[in-house]
Amino acid sequence: MVDCTSHKREGTDLYITEGLSALGPYLYVRNKETQAVLPIRGKIKNVVGISLKEALKNAEICDIANAIGAGVGGACDASKSRYEKIIISADADEDGKQITCLLMALFVNLLPDIVQSGRLYIVSAPLYCWGKTKKEFGGCDRIDDIPATVKEYHRMKGLGELQNEQVEYYLVNPKTRHLLQVNYPSNIDEFNHIMGTSDGKNNLYKELGIIV
Repeated sequence: MVDCTSHKREGTDLYITEGLSALGPYLYVRNKETQAVLPIRGKIKNVVGISLKEALKNAEICDIANAIGAGVGGACDASKSRYEKIIISADADEDGKQITCLLMALFVNLLPDIVQSGRLYIVSAPLYCWGKTKKEFGGCDRIDDIPATVKEYHRMKGLGELQNEQVEYYLVNPKTRHLLQVNYPSNIDEFNHIMGTSDGKNNLYKELGIIV
């Protein structure tokens, strides 16, 4: 983890990124005072159906909990969070969506007050990007949505493929990034049922309405 220098919670972000390849660009363009970055390695452990004790045996889960500093389970208290916003930043492809869902399950089950207090967010770059300067930048997640006027575009397989300026524009800059706030699910049993199956996770966003 690479921390920020601010000793105040207000205005700070903790980015949980997918893989070490995404760490470099974040470190280059982030605000060192207010933005911390914690990379995870691959798909994090699914916490659904396991005990808190078993979950905390996982090093990456412990790293996330320790970085936030708000406690876990029933002792989780968002007022003690080290950061104002915790932002999940995974790839825009199917694997990235799976990782995002697994991280949401972690927060909902192990760090519930972080979610209930409105501190958990998701940010992602478009799957298809175009433009050579910030004034020309554009993007979308479906190839059919690319404007006919765009003659050259790139399909981004991962955050590591983004140019530093694109990382700054789509993911880091508070003025141009698009954050989705995660709401605590109204039906936790249904949420965990979906998270405990091998399919259906990609529909979690719409089915449970936990993201606005």
